[in-house]
Amino acid sequence: MVFKMIGVALKYSNQSVAEEFFQLFKTPWEYYRKERPYCVVISEDSDSVSINSRLNIVIDSNFTENLGDSQNRNKSSILVKAGETVFPVYLGVKKIHGDTPFLVAEETGESVGSRACDSGKTVLRIGLNLFQEVEYLLVHGQPAKFAEYPTLDIHIANLRSWIIEYGSPVVEIPPVPNGHKFFVFLTHDVDFAGIRNHKLDRTLLGFIYRASIGSIIRFFKRRLSFRKMIQNWAAVLSLPLVFWGMTKDFWIQFRRYALIEKGLGSTFFVVPFKETSGAKFSGSAPAIRKVRYDLEDIKDEINKLLEMGFEIGVHGLDAWMDSNKGKAEYAKIKKLIGRSNLGVRIHWLYFKQGSPKLIEQAGYSYDSSLGYNDAVGFRSGTTQAYHLPGTRELFELPLHIQDTAMFYPDRMNLSEDKAAGCVQKIINCAARFGGVITFNWHHRSIASERYWDTFYQQILESLKNMGVKFSSASYLINWFKMRRSITFEEIEKRYSQ
Repeated sequence: MVFKMIGVALKYSNQSVAEEFFQLFKTPWEYYRKERPYCVVISEDSDSVSINSRLNIVIDSNFTENLGDSQNRNKSSILVKAGETVFPVYLGVKKIHGDTPFLVAEETGESVGSRACDSGKTVLRIGLNLFQEVEYLLVHGQPAKFAEYPTLDIHIANLRSWIIEYGSPVVEIPPVPNGHKFFVFLTHDVDFAGIRNHKLDRTLLGFIYRASIGSIIRFFKRRLSFRKMIQNWAAVLSLPLVFWGMTKDFWIQFRRYALIEKGLGSTFFVVPFKETSGAKFSGSAPAIRKVRYDLEDIKDEINKLLEMGFEIGVHGLDAWMDSNKGKAEYAKIKKLIGRSNLGVRIHWLYFKQGSPKLIEQAGYSYDSSLGYNDAVGFRSGTTQAYHLPGTRELFELPLHIQDTAMFYPDRMNLSEDKAAGCVQKIINCAARFGGVITFNWHHRSIASERYWDTFYQQILESLKNMGVKFSSASYLINWFKMRRSITFEEIEKRYSQ
């Protein structure tokens, strides 16, 4: 008997979402055709069972027995367990009655997926809509309380394991670089490029407080070493010399990053326009969003970074809401560095549902804004680069780990030990699923008063010892683009009866 690729029969879900899902799960598939035999058929019709398939996965999306809030599915998140793996479902689940449950609601133990076998055929009925869940993840993203779950990658892993368990091999191109476990993409948002630009403003006064009194408080709370407390006090005392130009500005750290990350291909996102706060969802953004540096002030530093193989991106202000302003921001950085194919990360991670299309229209090759300001983890549920709905060429390189999210007192407020544990969870997920982990370590985070340099260097050393592949944005985009371009003309495997 001949078994071929996966057949997908949609009834409720968007085709574009299914197509993106199978770009991430890079395996042979096509839309279901009655005349074709398949190794697996995935159907959204609960009454449909293919006679030509060894395994039928039936998505029963009639939510008449929804275990969540049937009045508002967007708020009906529930944790589901598949074997030992737990993952959130956002649009509701349905109880599925059967003799052999293989998906259960974690809290209640109720079956939301059952298995039936007959005459060499297996039917899996699942009470969640896979493709609609994927669309929710790509369009809305996960709330911070579920940030730790790489939910989209888990959906792929579940489907893969079901196919293998019930008798079919999987031909797949995994998102893993040859000879390495996963990619690492290092980035730095340049919100500040010198404390000398801040003369008796909120930023300077805040620094003086945090570096002096704040350092003492952190020391007694065992959040800061005695040595770093003394270094912070020394930085405060050196401020007159910094402003008079008699000593180095300790908030300019480009060259130190170049030493720490030599050969690792990191990207610095620079703000195109000085003293511009930009817009928020309604009205102007707060004045504190403005940057005080001018690109001409750091032009020499940027050119040296480019010579050493680092990349420059746009730390966009309004590209997320206005394609014309996005083009102006793009043009400003392109003129500065003389290069195109630029990527963007929006300042303060501003984003809305229509942003991907606007960013693509502005000419960017990738975005890296989809992460959390107050958590670390998987906002889009994946470690992979992907296309957001509404775009054709723009890649999203989701942001996973951000220093300020972990350490700021009004965010996660973690100690370094707890932060290391959070980072390790993300690393473990990448080691399991492949893809890329994106870090954002702000430009001034290795300087006074933060001094998050030792922690960062320890992470890098650990990753180097794991044998990961550190890659630039341009390399990553080309790699994922090449993977997506691969097509399967005809896949078949013969089984002996």
